Amino acid sequence: MQRIVVSASIVYAANVDGATIHVTGLNERQVEFGDGYTSFATLSGGEGYINSTVLVNAPDFVTVTGASVNEMLTLLRDQQTALVSQQVEIEALKTFVGMHSSPSPPQCVPATFSTISIAVDDSASDFLYQGAAVVGTRVFMTPYNHNSVGVLDTTTNTFSTISTVGAGVTGSYKYWGGGAVVGTRV
Repeated sequence: MQRIVVSASIVYAANVDGATIHVTGLNERQVEFGDGYTSFATLSGGEGYINSTVLVNAPDFVTVTGASVNEMLTLLRDQQTALVSQQVEIEALKTFVGMHSSPSPPQCVPATFSTISIAVDDSASDFLYQGAAVVGTRVFMTPYNHNSVGVLDTTTNTFSTISTVGAGVTGSYKYWGGGAVVGTRV
């Protein structure tokens, strides 16, 4: 049996009937048979891949041209590139999921607040305002035992009132309930 090394990566064992081809690299297309065509021999079942040994017996073997082998290798390289890309995406996803699956409770920032003094001149009751509605930067407070609507301006932190006496509203429990905004009116 004669052994020929082709481009230092493929070993071809002659004769063709009962030949053994050992595929060891990317240059399979350089294996030549007696007819001079660049071909790659494999079993008709499709066996034959890099780092494999294929035993071919006439007439059970088929040959494919070098172009077909190149296409096969291109497909393999593309699949390898896709697998590497998917591995990178999976690692990134593991990191992302790991950041969001922390067993510690979420950190809450405590709210800060301030107070302002509200001067009331006409009421002895502690229940002056019950409901409130926000319009822009002002908070309108519904009177309870009071003769005016309270207005808090949040940009200046000042409090003022709008009298309800001129509207003919007097007595206790004037507007018992919450405030509502309709358009620009409370």
